Order: sequence, then C-alpha cells, then structure tokens
Amino acid sequence: MKAYGVFEGGGAKGYAHVGALKAIEERGIELEAVAGSSIGAEIALFIAAGFTADELFRTTEGGYAGLLSTSWINCLNQKDWRAYDQFRKEYLSSPLPPAPADIGIFKLVKLGCSALLTYQRHSHFFDQIWTRFGLTDAQGFRSWLDDAVRQKLNIASGEPILFRHLKPLKIIAGDLLRGRMEVFGKEGDANLSPIDAAVASASYPIFFSRILSKTACL
Repeated sequence: MKAYGVFEGGGAKGYAHVGALKAIEERGIELEAVAGSSIGAEIALFIAAGFTADELFRTTEGGYAGLLSTSWINCLNQKDWRAYDQFRKEYLSSPLPPAPADIGIFKLVKLGCSALLTYQRHSHFFDQIWTRFGLTDAQGFRSWLDDAVRQKLNIASGEPILFRHLKPLKIIAGDLLRGRMEVFGKEGDANLSPIDAAVASASYPIFFSRILSKTACL
C-alpha cells in the first residue's frame, strides 16, 4: 500500500513523527511522497532521503540511539547559546517583578540604570537581536542536516544535495519579507537545495536569524 505523508511542526513534539513512521512501516505502508513544515520538514527530508524510523530514533539497552538522539543544542553556535542561556536564567526562569504603581523621577533613573547594566551584562545577546534579527544563526544546524543526508545518499563532499536526489518532497516555509507561504519542491525546483529549504522552514523567528539564500529568503 502506498500513501503520502504530511508532517506538521511543533518543536520537540515532532519526535512523535518517528513513532508514527514506525507504525506506518510495520503496516507495510510505503510513503511515496512526503511534505512537512518546521520540525516536520526535517522529518520529511530524512524520509525522502531514505531514513527508516529506527535509523532516526530508537531505544536500546544502552539508552537512546539514532540520528535524532543527538542533542540539537550541540549544533548551535555555542557562544550565542551561552549568551541566551545566561539571559534566560536571569530573566525568563522566574516571574518578572510587578510594575510599580507610580513612577517618579528617582524610579525612572533607577530603571534606566538597571536597563543599562542589563545591556552591558548581556551585550552579545542584545547585539544578536538588533543586528542579526535572531539569537543565533542556523549554520551548525544546517551542517548537521547536510552531513546526515549526504552520508545516507552517498553524495561526495563538495557536491550539492538537490531535490532531484530525493523521493518527491515538498517543504513549506514562511516568507517574512513578502508575508506569504512558500512551497519548495514544486516542478522546477529539482536543482534547488532541500537542506536550505528545511532550515528555512525550521528557523523560528527571533531565535534563528532569517535565512538568505538562492533557495530561500525567509
């Protein structure tokens, strides 16, 4: 039996797609074409490259194994991640203090000094937001995806991975510059990069810097 597979976003909840894929395989269903967005775009990309559910994630006596058992945090720019983590621990891990009922000149000066000190302590974090429109770039994440798919397809280093190397795949991303949905993998996209498209789809605004490439500008 053949079917199409469509995989939605949802962050870490996307790991549930692997369980669904396992059930599909056990029932002898072949996914002849796949599509996805966000984390679902990564899962669809892996399926289109030929990965099985067990190759993606499985439990063993020694713990978790498979491609998705890798910590994605390790794929991020570690300087950017440490800057975010320090800010998160200081300001996002506990409720913010209530706003004062009335604000006089002394309290305004105190708030201004506090804001200045906060910027000085977390200057890298704020510089990333103001100048790159994201907490970190996605280059490490892209390299991880590229290496995994490249090894699976046995494509030599230096050669591009293209949509035509995969089974039929469509990836949905948001074009923030034009305010519209973009679908990659349509007719005419055979020589575009599914890696760039998948990264663009998963690049959550503000966390990842926007993607600018021939494949995507999102």
